[in-house]
Parts: sequence; structure tokens; C-alpha cells
Amino acid sequence: MPKIPDEVTKTVVYLYRTREDAEAGKPFGGSGFLLGMPSGLADIMSAYVVTNWHVALQGGASVVRVNKKNGGVDIFELSPDEWDFMPGGYDIAIAHLPLNEHIHDVVALGIKILLQKDDLKRLEIGPGDEIFMMGRFVDHDGAATNVPAGRFGNISVMPQPIKQPTGSLEPSFILDVHSRTGYSGAPVFVYRNAALDLRFPDIRTRLDNWFLKLLGIHWGQFPERWDIENDTKDEIEGVSLSNDAKYIKGLSGMTMVVPSWAILELLDMPKVKQRRIEEAQRELAENQMKPIAEMEGEADAVPHNPSHKEDFMNLLGAAAKVKTPNA
Repeated sequence: MPKIPDEVTKTVVYLYRTREDAEAGKPFGGSGFLLGMPSGLADIMSAYVVTNWHVALQGGASVVRVNKKNGGVDIFELSPDEWDFMPGGYDIAIAHLPLNEHIHDVVALGIKILLQKDDLKRLEIGPGDEIFMMGRFVDHDGAATNVPAGRFGNISVMPQPIKQPTGSLEPSFILDVHSRTGYSGAPVFVYRNAALDLRFPDIRTRLDNWFLKLLGIHWGQFPERWDIENDTKDEIEGVSLSNDAKYIKGLSGMTMVVPSWAILELLDMPKVKQRRIEEAQRELAENQMKPIAEMEGEADAVPHNPSHKEDFMNLLGAAAKVKTPNA
């Protein structure tokens, strides 16, 4: 596994049910990440927090916590009507977030990092490709600040219709990667570098096949039943079992991910676009637009690929411009 850029970690935010939970870092809620989207008005970009519908709305964890440059956190108490989602559609919810580059220690992903359907064929993405996700490990998530934890694995099955918490049968990737409570809403990335492509003997050809894309959003794991032997019931610590219990329900390690192209479908909904334009108009009127810090440092990491720097900045470039909140 190659080193993960610091900017990827800085795109992750935590979600809680209440301000008090967020301040205390209580082990309930989920994960989210930041995305910059063009408003269509001048060069203004809008910053969004992206997570699961079942986290922000069904589960009520709509309070967003982001890191501050001074080492503390800022808490945004979003109401249910500030979140947009597709009723009966993908398990995704988004909300506009008024960030400030001078206050918040965050990075918003550019939309070019989102995997599109055409990319599956163009990049020959399939089973075995490496993935990683960054999210909230609730047992040790930083408590006072957000300290995302990485999980690593591979694509196991390409998108298949799977029933999501919304009740829909939209397609999901199936990944071989361990997860747990708190990672719902986490960004999942798929990548390939020269060392991970064994199809070509020529190193230069493999370098040209380098990519890093947002595969999608983690939304759950397949459950699994573990049989219990009668003579071992007393040996299972922390679990209360009845005498007639025959199995324990656990997680299989097979994780389900909403494809990232579904995020653009949500962002393109008329009401979402209208909100984005209205927000951009307000920013123009207030003339308080400021960019999130540009990403530097990793752009020249892979040699011999003339488009590498452009690719990296397009994929991970912090495109969103944010305003200073009104006092």
C-alpha cells in the first residue's frame, strides 16, 4: 500500500447526533467527506459534506464536526431540511457547508476525482483492484479532534443491485475490506500504480496506467451468522446468550459501496442546483469568497508520466471556494 496523501485524510469529517455528542466525541454517528462543486456562476465553487442518507437523516447524525487550524474543532448543527437526498434512491445525502480557509483545516475533493461509469472500461477497473477508505473508527477516533483511520482491501464484485437502507435496489460495489460501525459515509478510493499492475512487463506502460479515483461511499456490510457450540456459550465475553441461542449475527468483511457517479446525479438535481446558484449569488453580493488551501507537495511523486501533475491536481485539487461566515 503506497503512502496516502495527507490531503485525503483532511477531506474526512465526523457526524454526530447532537452538538454535545460532537463536543464529547461520543462513539455514535458516522463519517463524511468534503466535495467542491462548480456553481455555474462565475468561478464560484460550493463546498458540500457528503455522507449516507441513513447516517444524516434516518440515524439523525446530521451534526458535522470539522478540524480547525488551531487544533480544535468546529461544529455545524445542520437541520434535516438542509440535507438533500434522492427519495427511494441511493443511500446518499449532501449538505452545503460554509467553510473558512483561515479557520478550518480541511480539503474539498475536486469533482474530477469521482469515478464515472465510462471510467470502468477506460481504466479497466475490476476485481482485484486495490482500494482504501478513510473514516471514523469510533473506538479511537481522536476524541478531541478528527483523526480518521484507514482500512484497506480490494474490489471483489463489480456493481450489483443490492437493497439499500432507502429501500432501493441501486447498484453497489462489493469490496473485500473489513469495516465496522462509524465508517458509514466514508469515502472509498480505488487506485493503481506501477507496482500493482502485472499485465505489462514495461515499467513505462504501467506508469501511464496510474490513477486514483473516488470509488464511492461506504454504506454497509453483508451480515453473517456464526454458529455457536453449546459448550462454548459461557466462554464468549461480553455477550449475553440464551440457552437456545444457535448463532451470533456478525459482519462478513464484505463491504458495500455506492458508486461515486451517484453523487453527481444528486448534485445535478434541479433543487440542488438552484440552491447552489442562490448561494453563489449571495457570495457574489457579499464579496467574501476565499479558496480552500491549494494542494501541493505530492504532484511530482511519479516520474515519467507527463500528465501526472495535472492528473493529481485534478483528482485531489481543492476546488471549493468558501466564504467567511457572517459574524
